Amino acid sequence: CRCNNHANVCHSSSGKCYCTTKGVKGDQCQLCDSENRYLGNPLRGTCYYNLLIDYQFTFSLLQEDDQHYTAINFMATPEETNKNLDMSINASNNFNLNITWSIGSTAGTISGEEFPIVSKTNIKEYRDSFSCETFSFLANPNITFHVYVSNFSWPIKIQISFSQHSSIMDLVQFFVTFFSCFLSLLLVAAVVWKVKQTCWASRRRE
Repeated sequence: CRCNNHANVCHSSSGKCYCTTKGVKGDQCQLCDSENRYLGNPLRGTCYYNLLIDYQFTFSLLQEDDQHYTAINFMATPEETNKNLDMSINASNNFNLNITWSIGSTAGTISGEEFPIVSKTNIKEYRDSFSCETFSFLANPNITFHVYVSNFSWPIKIQISFSQHSSIMDLVQFFVTFFSCFLSLLLVAAVVWKVKQTCWASRRRE
């Protein structure tokens, strides 16, 4: 089995590797599934699913073809420099979790050193928030967070999201917009009522 450290088992006659990391593919686990948003280089590291901010992604590893997977990796880059980055992950089975960050990541290839943030074992869910000030989003525009999910059993369903959605500010904005519309409607109603009163008074005089 020549699998570049991404598989423990291969086909007995063809030598095709059964890659253990979702997103790593090829007979020798030498490629990333770039058509499905996986980036990286499995010959010098691994592959990462490139997450969009403010979206929730669901990965259902339920098919027979998925039974060899025991790991999946994600990457996310903040879109706004003045908002914290919130992360949420949960799964149907227990898993191990490691989160790191690096500055020199481009197109899924890690050229800079990774710094550990979180390491958890045998969990089903996890939430965290990464401060835009602590990690200096403004000074580090290429900062990337890497999430390593491993040691899970098949079948499994994983949900993950990174968000810079400010719920408090959005709530304030909602109420401001609501009351603005409400006051505008009251003003229009008052004007219409005043016009009607004027018309009725004019008719009575006639």
